[in-house]
Amino acid sequence: MKTNILVYPEDLWLEQEQHIAAVGIESMAFGFIGINICNDKNEYLVFDNYLPVDDEFSKRSIAGISLKVDSVCAILKKVKQSSGLADVHTHPSGLSHFSSVDNCGHQIQMQNVFDFSPDGVLIRVVKERNNFRAEVTNKELQPEFEPIDIIKIIGDKGFHFIYPVNSRVKKEVINSNILEQHKRTLEFYKQDALSAIRKSTIGIIGTGGNGAAIINTLKFFPFKKWVLVDRDIIEEHNSNRFFGYNYGDAGKQKVDILKRELHRFDPAIEVETINSNFPDEISVKALKGCDILVVSPDNNLVRYAASQFAMRYLKPLLELGSGITMKNDHITAIGSQVRFQIPSGNGKCIVCNGLDVKRLESEEINEYKRNIGYITDTDESPGSVVTINSIAASLATHILLDYFGNYIQRDSIPTYLSYDEKNLTLTDLSSVFKKNPVCTICGRYSDSLFGKGDILPPNLEVLECEEASENLIGGEQL
Repeated sequence: MKTNILVYPEDLWLEQEQHIAAVGIESMAFGFIGINICNDKNEYLVFDNYLPVDDEFSKRSIAGISLKVDSVCAILKKVKQSSGLADVHTHPSGLSHFSSVDNCGHQIQMQNVFDFSPDGVLIRVVKERNNFRAEVTNKELQPEFEPIDIIKIIGDKGFHFIYPVNSRVKKEVINSNILEQHKRTLEFYKQDALSAIRKSTIGIIGTGGNGAAIINTLKFFPFKKWVLVDRDIIEEHNSNRFFGYNYGDAGKQKVDILKRELHRFDPAIEVETINSNFPDEISVKALKGCDILVVSPDNNLVRYAASQFAMRYLKPLLELGSGITMKNDHITAIGSQVRFQIPSGNGKCIVCNGLDVKRLESEEINEYKRNIGYITDTDESPGSVVTINSIAASLATHILLDYFGNYIQRDSIPTYLSYDEKNLTLTDLSSVFKKNPVCTICGRYSDSLFGKGDILPPNLEVLECEEASENLIGGEQL
């Protein structure tokens, strides 16, 4: 059985909930859908709402609701640019099931949706007080529906899960071994947050110094599954900054070494290793099933592709970078950065958050940089690089755990932290860069990538961040 998951960015969910909150009368809202087909689940991604106002209804009462033809046509026009439609309405009479009137209407709606989006889906949701019933159909299933098992809400501060009354999935209970392992953590960390981590699959793109370091810290938290993507092998010259390296590992795949180390910590951890470079077809297929992504590659081209991929499939993305610049045998800058991309609200992609798209370098250049130890303008590779990898991993782990649990109780989660090891300073740059409303990655308009899933919009172009980079370490992005 494949699990069916309806995914909402929190701002769209709250907007919808507020709209259908009318008392004593039926209310209606619509969501436009992108699809993510995975091996063990189908995710239906809501990327925009349509919220009808009073003069758009031809009928509205406690017992029924319907739209005027003009509004139906406007909705179907947008369905043509999506992978389907979510129809959400309320039953103030107290029935958390679909009525005979609902069933007749949805059969007609089904044909209309499939005429405009032949490979799409129709999702229907009815809300009664705080109970939801949700179902999905497509051309193969029609006229039957399957249950939506989970409604997943991606917020600025973590995931929230709703289990409809017809769900085939039971809420996961954390076993006693995990509770005992995290006994001290639970003194300040919510059990619901630990449960959200337990439900999540984490994907790591790039398992070099930063990637290995964050795996070394995140392994202490009970992620459901790991997907590790990297084609590189470990070599003697980079063994001094690779957590998990043991004597004799030279020549082995990095992902295989890290899988071994994860299993040494806990043999029950599920780990999938992908010996290829993102974003090739094999890695993309594996990462589509992840809930959280971490990218820590050698180059900005992979960062850019990861940003696109994560926003397209509504997945939070942590990006790590570290490095050293030298001139005339002197270090001019040494440090690390962590950026966090959240597909909700006013969340910025990492391009809008300062990624230097002028440095989308070829693999040949990256190979050269790897061989000289990630340092600009020198061929020396100092061992101190492991210190900035460790700090980048620590900062990223903190952001991710705070995202799940909000244990620091900040007003907002940091989305850009920059560490300057030369001056021993940590700077929050979250508010320095502004979101570009017409960004092709995180913009909320018809041709952006946001939530489109397996349908790729046309005319994607690289848009540079409008802000200057003088606020970064030594004027450099590391």
